[in-house]
Amino acid sequence: MIRSYALQGLVVVLGGTILLWPWLDAGGRRGVAVAGATAYGVQLLAVWLLVRFRDEVRPFILAWAGGMVLRLAALAGLVALVMAGEVLPPAATLLGLVGFLFALLVAEFFHLGAHARSGSTKETGRE
Repeated sequence: MIRSYALQGLVVVLGGTILLWPWLDAGGRRGVAVAGATAYGVQLLAVWLLVRFRDEVRPFILAWAGGMVLRLAALAGLVALVMAGEVLPPAATLLGLVGFLFALLVAEFFHLGAHARSGSTKETGRE
């Protein structure tokens, strides 16, 4: 399940980056690329935590909350990076991160929901 979500997330991030590329200058492209890579990494970790603890209520809630904290920490980290210098443009970087996180959350919702409805446990080995 994680592998298929990782592939789906990669398609979302690369697709979004490719769609935005023509309208961005060099700095904006760099900001969107950093935002996409950050969102992808954070989202993979958050989804892995959810899948890992999906059969246990309390750990699942903690994993869900931890995923939210990870996303907020990523945003705070990029805000600090943007404010520290003129390496990354604020608008492209921060809007890119928020946009990618939102798109990946939607993809997560549909992906995990589809696996829950199908009862798929093949990749985790759980019965």
